[in-house]
Amino acid sequence: MGLRPTWAEVDLAAFAANLRAVKDLVGPRVKVMAVVKADAYGHGAVRLAQVAAANGAEQLAVATLDEAVTLREAGLKLPILVLGTSIPGDGVEEAVERGIAQALCTVELAEALSRAAARRGKAALAHLKVDTGMSRIGVRPHEAVPFMERVGRLPGLRLEGIFSHFAAADEPDNAYTELQFRRFQDTLAALAKAGYTFPHRHIANSAAILDHPEMHLDMVRPGCILFGSWPGEKTQRKISLKPTLALKTRIVFLKRVSAGTPVSYGLTYKAPAERLLATLPVGYADGYRRGLSNKASVLVRGVRAPIVGRVCMDQCVVDVTAVPGVALGDEVVLIGRQGEEEITAQELADLLGTLDLELFCGIAPRVPRVYRE
Repeated sequence: MGLRPTWAEVDLAAFAANLRAVKDLVGPRVKVMAVVKADAYGHGAVRLAQVAAANGAEQLAVATLDEAVTLREAGLKLPILVLGTSIPGDGVEEAVERGIAQALCTVELAEALSRAAARRGKAALAHLKVDTGMSRIGVRPHEAVPFMERVGRLPGLRLEGIFSHFAAADEPDNAYTELQFRRFQDTLAALAKAGYTFPHRHIANSAAILDHPEMHLDMVRPGCILFGSWPGEKTQRKISLKPTLALKTRIVFLKRVSAGTPVSYGLTYKAPAERLLATLPVGYADGYRRGLSNKASVLVRGVRAPIVGRVCMDQCVVDVTAVPGVALGDEVVLIGRQGEEEITAQELADLLGTLDLELFCGIAPRVPRVYRE
């Protein structure tokens, strides 16, 4: 756990259960590409990818080539797709040598992959990325056939799939999602008419997996739902999700203060009466955001205790006056359950006006991950 009593607990059994729930929902004909980018949303990519492989995921997705290489070096054998793109030529030798598929959306990258395949004597793997309305990367639908006419027969280049990404599948209004899906279907039809087909077609993210079974196609890409997070407030709760991460620390200092005592930077809190305060060795450098100052609560002995004063870089202070028997060394839950009480990542995200996923990804590397089976 390390020498500092602050840690993140990752529930591997919960992650496995969420993955199996997705597989049960989509059925045996649809493959699952488990998205473990950004160090598996802050949970630890290697361990989570291992669990995904052991529980039926057919493929893995990451955001960058270095994330894919980390998985290969850890012994992961499943097909891996890099969802993002890079400057053409960067890393292509590594990608070809390690059998890592690239998102393909430029002729320059296709040609660089083809040259690397010739040098390495191996196939260069890729999935064609189509921009149906996210407007980040990808070949636009009307460009798809001309693009494939230029790259589709490059020696050594193997197109293993075609995909796109929804911009608003988690929103209550489905109109734009349906428009994107029609664009994708029209692109597939145009490509097929021109003689180009692909082993794997995939567009459904977590929200579309739950709300749009007609969009599952050959493969789906669950991300947030694997980590127990709902994509949106209105998303259908078709499966049971289990939270996969808890953030914990311990009380390292206790003190009684009199009325009017200021606490932490900026003197934003002053004790309204005598209070018992506890100092916690966790702060915004650990990913416990400064914006939670004087807003959030933690759990001590199953009782909510409010954050008082500003969250510092490495420490914060909570009011434990109402916690019976509180003592030095008591475990404190910042995210997770203790007794009958629970503080969810979504609760903290709502206080900050952000996503729970942003909080997960923001938990710093200096916070050790402790894995529970």
